[in-house]
Amino acid sequence: MDLVDDDMTKSFAAGRAYSQIKNRLFAFRVRPTVPLHAAEIADMIGVSITPVREALIRLSSEALIETGPRRGFTPKILSHSELEELYTINEGLLKLAAESLAFSARQKTCLTGLIAHLERCRPPVPEAIVSYTEMLFHGIAAGFNAGPFNATIGNISDQLHCIRKVEATALPDITGELLTLARTIHDGTHDDLRACLSSYHTRRIDHIPALLKELYNRLHTG
Repeated sequence: MDLVDDDMTKSFAAGRAYSQIKNRLFAFRVRPTVPLHAAEIADMIGVSITPVREALIRLSSEALIETGPRRGFTPKILSHSELEELYTINEGLLKLAAESLAFSARQKTCLTGLIAHLERCRPPVPEAIVSYTEMLFHGIAAGFNAGPFNATIGNISDQLHCIRKVEATALPDITGELLTLARTIHDGTHDDLRACLSSYHTRRIDHIPALLKELYNRLHTG
């Protein structure tokens, strides 16, 4: 019994460390070149060093941080080519899901509520833009109803989380764009949705330099 309790405690500590580090990354509270020291993080959140190391390894496997010889763990900073690749993969996966999308009544109700929120979201709030974007794409993935597929979309969303937080600054009328996407998901045909997804991702690929510039500014200023 003690062994089970000990394992549960370690698992909880690792999960807590993972969430804390991830939240700090998403909040621009870690400078790009500053190493993530396990001992310092452990002291800060009040856990032992082992679960922190486990959390760092997990975040590295999810491409949210990176590691290298003599550098330790540092935040993952996307390059132009890496960001373009993420957008391309995300577009391809979502278009695949759009081919056989089928929402439940509950999912339709949630989507209707999201459309109402977007209609009131002016001017855009960065945190809201991230949440609404993730809800729309997770909704498409959920409508496709495939567990591993949903997990992949979720990981891509995590990798794009910080770049989405600067979209409201770098891209005009982003709320209107998301509203169009939401309405297309709700009422459009599969072809309409595929076209809308193409437009969404092409726009971002075309604006990668501006998005990365804004992201780097936020990363260095917090």
